[in-house]
Amino acid sequence: MRGALYLRFRPQVFSELVGQDHIKKTLLNALKENKVSHAYLFCGPRGTGKTTTARLLAKALNCQNSRNGEPCNKCESCREINENKALDLIEIDAASNRGIDEIRDLREKVRVAPAKSKYKVFIIDEVHMLTKEAFNALLKTLEEPPKHIIFVLATTEIHKVPVTIISRCQRFDFHLIDLKNLRDKIKKIAQKEKIDLDNDSLDLIVRKARGSYRDAESLLDQLSAFSGQKITFEMVKNILGLPDFEEISELGKLLIERNYQKAITDLEKLLDQGEDAEQLTLGLIDFFRNCLLVKIGGKDLTGEISDDELKVLKELAEKISDNDLLKLIDLLSEAILQLKVTEIDRLPLEVSFLRFCQERIKTTDDKEAKEIDRELSVISQIKSKLPEPVKKVIRPVREKIISKTSSGREFSSDKKSQKIGSDSLNQIKADWQAILEEVKLANHSIRAFLQAGEPTHLDQNGALMITYRYNFHKERMDEIRNRTVVEKAIEKITGLKVHLCGEVDADKLLKTNNSRNITAQHSQDEASADITAVFGGGKIIDNC
Repeated sequence: MRGALYLRFRPQVFSELVGQDHIKKTLLNALKENKVSHAYLFCGPRGTGKTTTARLLAKALNCQNSRNGEPCNKCESCREINENKALDLIEIDAASNRGIDEIRDLREKVRVAPAKSKYKVFIIDEVHMLTKEAFNALLKTLEEPPKHIIFVLATTEIHKVPVTIISRCQRFDFHLIDLKNLRDKIKKIAQKEKIDLDNDSLDLIVRKARGSYRDAESLLDQLSAFSGQKITFEMVKNILGLPDFEEISELGKLLIERNYQKAITDLEKLLDQGEDAEQLTLGLIDFFRNCLLVKIGGKDLTGEISDDELKVLKELAEKISDNDLLKLIDLLSEAILQLKVTEIDRLPLEVSFLRFCQERIKTTDDKEAKEIDRELSVISQIKSKLPEPVKKVIRPVREKIISKTSSGREFSSDKKSQKIGSDSLNQIKADWQAILEEVKLANHSIRAFLQAGEPTHLDQNGALMITYRYNFHKERMDEIRNRTVVEKAIEKITGLKVHLCGEVDADKLLKTNNSRNITAQHSQDEASADITAVFGGGKIIDNC
């Protein structure tokens, strides 16, 4: 039985330790000059060499023929450590031995002199998992340990280690490995193991490992176990559930263009084909991060990605602003968190797509909206000076302006105006697809919101209730500009003048309130024409 790759290719001397030069140099100098501390604290991400370095330190401390701090790997002490037989090297997993009883047992062992070696070395892995009482019990031993004792504490979560413990140790921070060093190491391992690994597959493994040696070696081990001695790009992609760059870049392009419908359609196809929602989201985050780096020139990606990929990133980076890229990264990062708690794996991605795409409505209309606000402000000042009887007959027509701003065009009804009757709701339902298409011509984003609901009730005053499955869609359709676009489309297709209101499932209270407000608004229609003419060329007066 050969064992795992990450165990068989674990560095046996400090010179084989790649990517942590600052730590390697400090420890070697301390060993050469006999300035060894009684306690070390190794912290950093998983798979970056903390436990390996701790074992190297233990081996170098007790090596009988060390040279310039490096262990010889030939003496009895080195061989015993390499074979996991050393009595004076004690490794403790704090995740499963975290209580005060285990630390009391450790304190008893500390009093006992080494069996064969110069030092007895205790490596406590995941030390942050110890209980408060266990840390307190360990503290006294760290303060005044016997001369023959060396402690090496390792953790991935340094913020959980008490400052009283940290202050009594020499702290070393391990970093994620850069992609070049990681790529070189995995390539050498593949060559030694006679694994046929092409460059594209190698790049994919390295990216997936995200700077962790152990993760990269474990992935290579898994892939070689599945495929034998030949690993292909398609195989890596399928086994790890990773999307192609082409798939990611196509989705990215659609989002940059804010083509929500096509983006959702492509997303559904990918997920239905078995793509993993989390990997897809991480791929998009990485894509937009690289796009941002290309745009602002923060990092040279040459060597990390192919020339073709870099060309695509540069082309797309020119079509999107820095703020929009940051917005996309924020939304997708939020989706990653939501994926851990939702039962519908595709929902967080769909919502993040929609949230970003719907921003176009606001961004596109900023200049017009400012102009409208200026005009409405002037109108409001004029209104405030009007007598009360005149105010009561002013028609609330802000919606007409906002409707034109949102859609970029006016609606004109194809049918003569009809009265609301008992069969009007059925008529709207029958024409619903035509209404959706009409709304799409005005603004495809509004159609996307509206498509998530359906008409469920229409009262005699013209209040049309749309029931939505999610509150997000209802909130967007509650905006005046969106409602007005839909109302005009319904009037054009059916000849019915309705006023939109919404609910999520059976929220009757909201329905009642909206109906009451809309009814009050509807009662002011008769005196609009003359008042509009008074305030200048058909401009619309704000509601009192």
